[in-house]
Amino acid sequence: MMTPQQLLDHHEIVDLVSRLGLCLDDKRWDDASAILTADATAKTLGGTVQGRDALVEQARRNHPDGTGTQHVITNCVVDLQGDRAEVRANLIVSFFSATEIGEPARQIGERYRFDAVRTDVGWRLAGVRALPMWLDGALPGD
Repeated sequence: MMTPQQLLDHHEIVDLVSRLGLCLDDKRWDDASAILTADATAKTLGGTVQGRDALVEQARRNHPDGTGTQHVITNCVVDLQGDRAEVRANLIVSFFSATEIGEPARQIGERYRFDAVRTDVGWRLAGVRALPMWLDGALPGD
């Protein structure tokens, strides 16, 4: 059974994961500082980068204007270890026209792995790894 503090920590970490998906969908790059540590790392289909600014730049490149996305993140499991946590989740992301309703140009099924840390300003994601499981449609440049 979780303590009240563990329940609060769990809630805050799951909220961070959800906020990351919304940040990407809404292209709210300024929200990154409330989600990611300054030295956060990412390994995704878009590449491997280190540092929050590099993550934001990679996200901008992979989520261009005119392209809509919908990140559906489920089955978020948080393994708390004091001031650190490992998080696993499933992701289905759809890429589609931001101006017309229609079928997605592509969809990707991935397993997310996050490293979360407690900071002076609350929990933040320090690592993001997206492990591709399946793809429907072509990746950009293919």
